[in-house]
Amino acid sequence: MKKIKKIFALLMTVAMVMGLNVTVFAEKQLTPTSTISVKNLATDVETTVTLLNVVYYDKTENSNGIEKQSWVVVGWAGDYIKYTDSTKKFEIVAGKEEDFKKAAETASGNQNNIYKTNIGKGEVVFKDVPVGAYVILASDSKNTYNLMVAETYKDGETYMTAEDATVIAKPNKYITDKKDDDNLV
Repeated sequence: MKKIKKIFALLMTVAMVMGLNVTVFAEKQLTPTSTISVKNLATDVETTVTLLNVVYYDKTENSNGIEKQSWVVVGWAGDYIKYTDSTKKFEIVAGKEEDFKKAAETASGNQNNIYKTNIGKGEVVFKDVPVGAYVILASDSKNTYNLMVAETYKDGETYMTAEDATVIAKPNKYITDKKDDDNLV
């Protein structure tokens, strides 16, 4: 009886260890997409929000069937965004923030650079956005907003994992026409 108890205890231990190992392995996402929410927009006028892709995830396969994965900076942003070895991230080059904003505004004039454009009041949501980094431009008749950036991936994951992003819009300048109903508090 003692030997049977020891065998069952050993089997139970093995089952528990194997059960823990199964939950540790992450599942690979085949089509990583996210949702980007832009909040704090004006509620009394419609705001046009434009999403520009800056860094995207490229997955290619060579003739031997070996998969190559890499991050790629889009052409118009190449002079302003660089990979930093010390932080292991893509960052805006120090001192080029204003130039980057102007380049993003210029790039938004070309339809080939725009990923999506939505119009809304208070909040705008972009769904099914591929994993990557995005610049967000917002404007309406009463506000000019600061440049916004959203990253839709989790750092440090074994597999590319999408992550939803929420961005808080910050007005740069509020335009008032001195009416009683301009909703300025």
